[in-house]
Amino acid sequence: MKRRFIIFLLLFFSVNILWTQQHRGFKVVVKTNAGEIIPFYKESYALVVGVSNYTNGWIDLPNAVQDANDVGDKLEEFGFQVTRVMNPNSNDLRDALDDMVYNMGGPDDCLIFFYAGHGETITMENKTDEGYLIPSDAPTKEANERLFKRKAIGMFEISQNAKSVKVNHALYIFDSCFSGAIFSRLRASIPHAIMNSMANKTRLFITAGDKDETVPDISVFKQCLMNALDGDADGSNDGYITGSELGNFLYEKVINFSQGTQTPQYGKLRDPELSRGDFIFKVMRPTPPPPQPIVKRKQTPTYKPIEIKKVALDVLSNVEGATILLDNKELGITPGTITSIEGKHTIELRHPKYFPYRTDIDFTASMSKTFNVTLNKRIGLGKLKVISDITGTVIVDDILLGVTGQLLDYIRAGRRHIVIQPNIKMFGVIDTTIIIEENRVNKLAVNMGKGIGVGTKKDKTIDWNISSEPPGATVKINGKAVGKTPVLAKWEPGEVKLEISNEGYHSYSEIVSVTRYTHRVLAPYDTYLEVSCSPGSGMIYIDSESFGGVTSTLKSFKLKAGVHRVRIVPVMRAYKESRFNVELAPGEKKTKQVKFLPKSR
Repeated sequence: MKRRFIIFLLLFFSVNILWTQQHRGFKVVVKTNAGEIIPFYKESYALVVGVSNYTNGWIDLPNAVQDANDVGDKLEEFGFQVTRVMNPNSNDLRDALDDMVYNMGGPDDCLIFFYAGHGETITMENKTDEGYLIPSDAPTKEANERLFKRKAIGMFEISQNAKSVKVNHALYIFDSCFSGAIFSRLRASIPHAIMNSMANKTRLFITAGDKDETVPDISVFKQCLMNALDGDADGSNDGYITGSELGNFLYEKVINFSQGTQTPQYGKLRDPELSRGDFIFKVMRPTPPPPQPIVKRKQTPTYKPIEIKKVALDVLSNVEGATILLDNKELGITPGTITSIEGKHTIELRHPKYFPYRTDIDFTASMSKTFNVTLNKRIGLGKLKVISDITGTVIVDDILLGVTGQLLDYIRAGRRHIVIQPNIKMFGVIDTTIIIEENRVNKLAVNMGKGIGVGTKKDKTIDWNISSEPPGATVKINGKAVGKTPVLAKWEPGEVKLEISNEGYHSYSEIVSVTRYTHRVLAPYDTYLEVSCSPGSGMIYIDSESFGGVTSTLKSFKLKAGVHRVRIVPVMRAYKESRFNVELAPGEKKTKQVKFLPKSR
């Protein structure tokens, strides 16, 4: 059992739904006052998301991914271009929602978003309820509410997404559990003025149940909804299904079939301009084709069975573990081999830390048997707020970004060099580094402290804190050794020659001004790994990134000092791949000659 509600956000204006036998689905059109019917969409897009595997405290939902794929298959039958994202973490799901805004559709198109997975409701300080979608890596709110709110996708984000998508009509379907408090609930009678309902805008919401209700994994609501759209909800038998008729039908049927454990809710957005109309379905059942005349043949010809040819393709990438999709279906990870019938197919590679790659490819018997893709890494950004006792300017990597106390945005993630210059000269300059984490506000608290007055020449020194990465480096000031990092040196203000050296690293030497804090990162000497393989050649991956091919001739790779994971995949499939770890000290060179072992038969 799990708590799953289905919410329809019917973000449409004035539309009919026509059933057409040619399209095997619903076709949205506009009807003018003169009764003329006009086709509406040029293209139809869908983003389908399913989360079955949770990693941070939520129970798994075995049917969610299958439900999402079933919906995706059905939408493809209707002619939708479907993008599938399965078991996404928080970053993956937000990236997919961004992709909806910028890459799916234009002003003459329509869009459907479907989500199957956990949902949650949190009561805010103002006593209102806020719903959340739960990606695979989000914790429960009881375990860590702060991290929960950062990882989960709030309905306020979905609302902003709905306002930002560029399509004409968008439909959001949530097979998950959260409150429907953003709309006004209705128990309205069925409207009879169809054209009046069509002429005004509406935002109609339908949920599978009220908040805090428990809904089984296989939902009664879903089957009732399918029956309703087949025409069962047309209670007035006028050939139309209004949103109110649909809501009343589901309310009655779901309560009955669930024996009172589910109470569907429906209503309209709390907006006077978006709650005057009603959603309209035009019910038209397909007319069966006329019977074909029976033609008698003297003999039945025999046909040779069509031979279906399949082509195998090795998919390689600079990133190990990227998901391989063929025609929007997951088939494995890189490096991997996929097999498909001859013809044109769409191949796609995805990895949470890299931009996706997508292209069309013709599978033929004469095509190259290797497909190599280079994925571009996403640039992570973070924010920084410097808290100080004295107002000053903040310089990040030699670029002036703002002042202390101000939230500084769009800073690249990673180690950044920070200089804080006080507006009052009697206070010391801060010179340090900080690790900027992406997608969060990073805080740095400093105390500049009172320094030496301008023009003072008495015997006064500054407490100079000198540190390095790695620590333990020898420090010299004007040629005099003062200790190993981190070290506190008492020194008079002015310019001095600072030298920092450590075995295995390039030495640092520069004329600097004496400040309260100085931190320098030493660059290690180049380290190298030489690799060869036999028999044949192979693809080498170091720390999950592709470094190209290797052969029986030694090939040198320049690496950082430390421990590295190495994987070599032989080109000849009869041999096993080789995996090993190698530790390199700064300036060290190591050689590894790999001999592939044959696979057991």
